[in-house]
Amino acid sequence: VRPMNSGDPGCTPHKYGKAKINSVGGTLWQAANSAITYRFSVEQDGLYAISMRLLMNFRDGIPSYRSIAIDGEIPFEEFKAYKFVYGKNWRTEVLGDSSGKPYYVYLTAGEHTLTLAVKQGEISSVTAVMQKDSDAMSQLLLKIKMIIGQNPDTNYDYELDKQIPDLVSSFDEIISDMRGCMTEVEKIAGRRQSKYYQLKSFITQLEAMKNNPFSIPGKVQSIEEIITTYGSWLNEMQAHPLTLDFIEILSSPEERTVKQSNVFERVYGSLVNFVLSFSKDYNNVSVAEGDNENITDTISVWVSRGTKWCQIMKQLIDSDFTPKTGIAVNLNVLPAGQLVAQTRSCFP
Repeated sequence: VRPMNSGDPGCTPHKYGKAKINSVGGTLWQAANSAITYRFSVEQDGLYAISMRLLMNFRDGIPSYRSIAIDGEIPFEEFKAYKFVYGKNWRTEVLGDSSGKPYYVYLTAGEHTLTLAVKQGEISSVTAVMQKDSDAMSQLLLKIKMIIGQNPDTNYDYELDKQIPDLVSSFDEIISDMRGCMTEVEKIAGRRQSKYYQLKSFITQLEAMKNNPFSIPGKVQSIEEIITTYGSWLNEMQAHPLTLDFIEILSSPEERTVKQSNVFERVYGSLVNFVLSFSKDYNNVSVAEGDNENITDTISVWVSRGTKWCQIMKQLIDSDFTPKTGIAVNLNVLPAGQLVAQTRSCFP
């Protein structure tokens, strides 16, 4: 989990034509139990609401879930796996129930911590069944290949339904589970997923194999494709990305900060980036700020790594190296081809 840049004009800070570190999370914050902890303080004892500016436009309508702990303890049941519903745009959300009634937590005056950790939530029952079915299909395919070999004769009857006594029942169970998962996911997301019809096609194929075991040797590749796609969908279901801009602790939900960029701001930002793309140095990750009186020197460093790696290095440099040494760093990406050319010139 690390800070990142969002080009949305409503994020803070934001500057047209510049990549500002103004958000955290996204697909970098989706693995189970990965957590972010914030420190904050309140001036007096009382009940407080929690407001967040967030973006949850991932996973085609499936919500993301987070446990929410105050000072290391989850205050009540609803915060064990709080649901962040799907939305195409950034929004400010006061944590509350489905009717919009805010949840309040009691805080004493002083410093506290707020920890958000990735959880599976109500989708966990679906992913557990999908994992079972994925393993079952793999085992069934292995049994089939042990009988028919790597290059089966599609005109020969291997009598798979007799050689594998649980063949038909295994197909029945997998098909039933697939239908149940599709229905449950549609219920959770509130609509059909983009993969709905693809999985429906897989069910039709599996039913055809179950009803005609003679055809299975000629459809081994289809089974492999079903296993691969089903496993990919399972991985997507187990990932819970969420992007945060800022969090507010409020004595009244009406005090929340609502920042929503409009279409004109977004179009203007796109035009600025388009114009700057003709002159922008994409190998330069950052420019050292020279107006800081604590900076005594500036150096330039070239790194033979990708831009994302350099961004992480720059964050570490700005937060640790520069404050301790007073040396600012201009960090640049060295293209791989240029590195090879320079190495050959040094070692002819």
